[in-house]
Amino acid sequence: MTNPPKTVSVAALMDGRTQRVRLSSKVTSMTETELAAEIVVLADLAYKKGWPANGVFLAAPLCRMSCRKSGSPMSGDCAIS
Repeated sequence: MTNPPKTVSVAALMDGRTQRVRLSSKVTSMTETELAAEIVVLADLAYKKGWPANGVFLAAPLCRMSCRKSGSPMSGDCAIS
């Protein structure tokens, strides 16, 4: 996630933990409070963006296992493949 002025960028792992924070040289014009607030907002957005992907990542194998046990073809009855 990157803020509109492209001064702060935050990347999160699939489980929502912050992986990386990148700052441009323009952040020197921001106060410490402004910079901290921007990082917190972007970290929260990155977390929220990554968390649904985690659910799909975990649900797909479970759905495939369920389809195999029931004898259904994977592509037919499974909502997630």
